[in-house]
Amino acid sequence: MKFPESLKGVKTLVLGGGISGNSALDFLISEEAQPILCDRNRPETISVPFFQDNTDPRSFSEISLIIKSPGILPTHPILSYAVEKKFQCFPKLISADFF
Repeated sequence: MKFPESLKGVKTLVLGGGISGNSALDFLISEEAQPILCDRNRPETISVPFFQDNTDPRSFSEISLIIKSPGILPTHPILSYAVEKKFQCFPKLISADFF
């Protein structure tokens, strides 16, 4: 699966808000994407839409791309839904992989 050439305007779900997830959010914001954070815990400060990680996956039908943090199991219901709907999913976002 090929990473999009431009992320501008791409609705992207970041699944997991730890160190990797927050780095992915920063990158997506810098690329003018439309990131959404999905995590177990709501951060004290957040500048993007937030959903709990137990949100019904059908709520994310308009997502074009999912970036999974390392701590999220591949059996997570949102990832299962993403596979079923053939969303683009990336296990992590490391800028060196793409530039």
